[in-house]
Amino acid sequence: MKASAFRRRRCLDLPGPNGERSALSIRHTLLGLLDWAPMHGYALRELARSYQFAYPMPTNNIYPALKQLARDGFVSVHEAEVIDGRARKIYEITAAGRGELERWLAEDASAGPITVRDENMLKIALLRDGALEGAREWIVRHRARVLEDAKRGEDFLRDQGDSLPRFTRLVAEHGVEGGYNRAAFLDRLLAEIDSGSEPS
Repeated sequence: MKASAFRRRRCLDLPGPNGERSALSIRHTLLGLLDWAPMHGYALRELARSYQFAYPMPTNNIYPALKQLARDGFVSVHEAEVIDGRARKIYEITAAGRGELERWLAEDASAGPITVRDENMLKIALLRDGALEGAREWIVRHRARVLEDAKRGEDFLRDQGDSLPRFTRLVAEHGVEGGYNRAAFLDRLLAEIDSGSEPS
């Protein structure tokens, strides 16, 4: 299989040539969103973006993923809505799609060691005295971005109110708490850098 075809299959969360799957679950995310209500692709893309706090994913793969879901019989497609003079395809989850969603939701995604790849944390773990000045600059910027993300998460929770499904709300609250915890860790790190002594 050509590399580009393999990457395309991985982006769609399709089994690779040896049956492996990527960690990206755009197909299942779409099924989960369509389980709430039928909608067109643009609405799905915007709604998927609102889940970036839980699982960042490229939303440019939504249309190929929807086509594959339709071929697999997991969604049906209807041309029923005209927006701005264009007919929009409305996607609806099928019984087979709901079964696949329920199978995926019941499956443990963390078989094996739980790992989080975070290049900034790796840099912090390897930090040395000779790099403290430059590192301090990006750590301050990173802390500001972490706080901005946490505040955006709080705004999202406030604006959505009770319209969020309860488990979505729990994950969003966890993300906000995690952001503030990370900012507190970065405050401790900056204090250690400023003290000039090795952390105890």
